[in-house]
Amino acid sequence: MYKFLIFLCLFSFSLYAYAGPGDTIRVQSHQQTHLNWYGSFEHTTIFPSDTQSFYKVLLRFTLGCLTSGCSEWDYTTQVFAQKPTNTFDSTLMLIPSFLVGHSSYSSYSFSTQPTFYTTWNNILSHPDTTFYQPDSIFIFSNGLAPTISTDTLLAWPCQYYYNLFDGSGNIVDSVLVGCDSTLINNPWQVY
Repeated sequence: MYKFLIFLCLFSFSLYAYAGPGDTIRVQSHQQTHLNWYGSFEHTTIFPSDTQSFYKVLLRFTLGCLTSGCSEWDYTTQVFAQKPTNTFDSTLMLIPSFLVGHSSYSSYSFSTQPTFYTTWNNILSHPDTTFYQPDSIFIFSNGLAPTISTDTLLAWPCQYYYNLFDGSGNIVDSVLVGCDSTLINNPWQVY
């Protein structure tokens, strides 16, 4: 029994002795990095190759502040370790440079001023004017975050005629409401 306990102690000690102090590798990633916007702060850090023998790898990254101080919000950080496959593994997407509501157009003409249409009111015997509701145009112009809108414009319908009436409600003329602005969609190519 005594020999068995000595054997067990020697066996347990040999397991802990297998990974010595030289078998831990330290890798430094971000160093004094100031997170000054919401988004990714990507940094490539080279880890030891598979040909080296080691027990563990410790990754260290350090957040920093500008000399004027740190940002005023809390941070949640995530570290993703990925093994490069040396193959193209992303999908090319086209992100529009603007959306009208949730729709994408190759070009979009609009008025920056409110527009309206007219109808004849038979009960009151005069024309009624009704203003169109504007569309929202979302502009995307940040190359670092191409899916986040950077500006919003209001756009009213244009390139139509509104009617002019005589005192009896007959259409006597029409007036063209022209467009004063046009956006051309230049999509972002992102992976």
